[in-house]
Amino acid sequence: MNTTYEDRLLRHHLAAVLVGVLYNTDRKSLQMARAETHRLVGAVTTCLGTHPLDMAGQCSVCRSSECALRSDLRLALLPFDGITEDNILDVAGIERAAR
Repeated sequence: MNTTYEDRLLRHHLAAVLVGVLYNTDRKSLQMARAETHRLVGAVTTCLGTHPLDMAGQCSVCRSSECALRSDLRLALLPFDGITEDNILDVAGIERAAR
C-alpha cells in the first residue's frame, strides 16, 4: 500500500465514523462512538508521541515552542457548529468527486 492510498482510506474511515455518529439513531450513534473513541484517542496519542516536547516545552521535531502537529490538532479539535451533509466531506478532509 502506498501512503496516498492509506491516507485516503484513513480519511474515508474518519468520514464514515463522523457520518455514522451524526446521522444514525441515538442507539447506533452511541454504539459507534463507543467502538471508535478509544481508537481515535489512541491515534492522536500516537501522533503526539512522534513530536515529543523537551523539558523547555520545545517540540523535538519542529525545533520550536510552536509544534506544527500540536497546532493542527488544536485547530482540528476546536468546536464548530452546523455540520451538514453538504460540508461533511470538507470537515473530514475528503476531496469531492468530480461531477
